[in-house]
Amino acid sequence: MPMFLKVLCILTFIGTGLGILGSLYNIFTFDMALESLENSKRIFRRVNMGSIDSQIVALKKWGMTSYLATLAGNLLCLLGALMMWRLKKNGFYVYVAGQVLPLIGSALFVSSIDTSEGTMSSMVYVSFVFALIIAIAFGTMYTLNLKHLK
Repeated sequence: MPMFLKVLCILTFIGTGLGILGSLYNIFTFDMALESLENSKRIFRRVNMGSIDSQIVALKKWGMTSYLATLAGNLLCLLGALMMWRLKKNGFYVYVAGQVLPLIGSALFVSSIDTSEGTMSSMVYVSFVFALIIAIAFGTMYTLNLKHLK
């Protein structure tokens, strides 16, 4: 196995492990997070950081879907990386599906947020763009290793 592919797989094992733990945490603490956001509305207005009303609505509507898609995506990425570790080309396609799934869930969430509400809505968009860049970067690096997979 080429060293570059080995490093990519190891980074994916670490990243997906953290992603799975984070997704599980988000799923199990969903109600508390929603309640916390509801309680934070006054603070955001008081310190002039804008409103978070549309984020609360988006979280209620798409939050759990996004968290479940992220969990499923991380599991698929882990499976794909394990397959590529064994030099199986099908692992690449499983990995790509695992990268796309959470992006769809996040896009649903992000698209329902009103960007005119201020700083916090902008931060949500920045985190989505960052996740998209990481997905493209890793997908590209794995694509460069397709020639080593059977």
